[in-house]
Amino acid sequence: MSGKVNINPLFTQRMEEELVTNSHKGDWVVWHPEPKDWLWEMSHHQAKLQKAIADKNYELIREYSADVANLAEKAFVSFGNIKDE
Repeated sequence: MSGKVNINPLFTQRMEEELVTNSHKGDWVVWHPEPKDWLWEMSHHQAKLQKAIADKNYELIREYSADVANLAEKAFVSFGNIKDE
């Protein structure tokens, strides 16, 4: 594969919006979950996304897709050892 692949800007915007919407839950940047806590959060959000897809609830699909993506980014940062690169 060559060249740059662009992530849909509406998707990345939604990811950021979800972080703002959920900011009352705590500071996303300083949250460094234990693996078991991250796994629970991801399982919880994946289940919500699966139900939204099955129900064809497009607004919830967009919301929960962004939540899952944000959690994937958190795994990358928290467990991917990127601070050493």
